[in-house]
Amino acid sequence: MARIGLSVYGTVFTLGIHSSSTQPRITPVQLMEQALKYHLRGVEMPVSLMDGEDVATVAQYAHEHNLFISLAASGTDLAILKNAIQLASQLGAEEVRTVVGGAKIGGDRRPMAGRWQSFMQEVLSKLREATTLAERAGVNLAVENHQDLASSRSIPATLSLRLKSLSTLRNVWPPS
Repeated sequence: MARIGLSVYGTVFTLGIHSSSTQPRITPVQLMEQALKYHLRGVEMPVSLMDGEDVATVAQYAHEHNLFISLAASGTDLAILKNAIQLASQLGAEEVRTVVGGAKIGGDRRPMAGRWQSFMQEVLSKLREATTLAERAGVNLAVENHQDLASSRSIPATLSLRLKSLSTLRNVWPPS
């Protein structure tokens, strides 16, 4: 059975998540209430939505209502991913989804001319370390094929082959 959940992306202004929004910011429990209202099985929320929230309360609500939680991080900075993985573990979330970054809106890599390959090697190194952390925490680390890595042609063969061999790292399609 497919697990379909509610993601905040596409509604960040309405839900008060975007810094330019004039709406009150939704809480994790309110987001889960919305998922239940629409008979969905879980939520994907940015790590930042947990700022100032009681982790145990959010985890308990999800558990009591049989909802999955997926956390959305951004980029490959190890400190950010480590925090997201630890938070996911505390929440009982099964995965942390991130994007690689590096490209401009629309996948424009021109600003990275001459350094894309070295950037991708750095990404691979960081994702290897983050994958080790995720494995220890029992959390899946998902890399969304976002605009910066929107096709297999964009990923160097070594990165693609290496990522396929890491048990907790997976490619997410379609993008959330």
